[in-house]
Amino acid sequence: MARPQKYKQEQVIEAVSELFKTQGYRATSIEQMLAVTHLSRSSLYNGFGNKEALYLMVLEKIAQQSANLYLNMAQDNELKAVEPSAFLRLFFQSYYIDTSLHTTGVGCLLVNTVVELADTEPALVARALGYLKLAEHSLTAFFKSAQKNGTLSPHQNPAALALFFMNVKKGLMVSVRHGTPLKELSDVVDTALSVLTINTHQPQ
Repeated sequence: MARPQKYKQEQVIEAVSELFKTQGYRATSIEQMLAVTHLSRSSLYNGFGNKEALYLMVLEKIAQQSANLYLNMAQDNELKAVEPSAFLRLFFQSYYIDTSLHTTGVGCLLVNTVVELADTEPALVARALGYLKLAEHSLTAFFKSAQKNGTLSPHQNPAALALFFMNVKKGLMVSVRHGTPLKELSDVVDTALSVLTINTHQPQ
């Protein structure tokens, strides 16, 4: 299969990404993808493969964006000893890109993939779960770093915290897709962050 030119590939992935985010995988048709990409059917298939292949490209792009964000935040933490609560507020917002921060109804495509396609698209779900697990590992590393620089209690379990906050985020992203007001989600975030204060004053 011929590899599409990079600029065209980025444009196509961005265009179909919006379809997948707003409509989901099942509801997005090839005809809609042709319309937003301005490609012929043969050009789409020859350059990018089928709908599943394009969806995987979109998931990979989202995972790369998240990985870069986590890396930048972790580096900031090493340089500035960022408080875990500040880091996690960015973490909870990291799937909202630019103006999406102020909208409802989209959520995280990685989480949506797991929820929407669990019974029908095992390959897509496995890829999404893999990317989410990488994010969890990044959180664990951040919490270990926070303990070293003194911004997180040594009594906390970094891996358990990472799993907890990943599960909170998954729930938040499902709620976003169902239209839950962002104010309510913000209250959930505040409650989740209170976990960070547990054991802070526990005796040595």
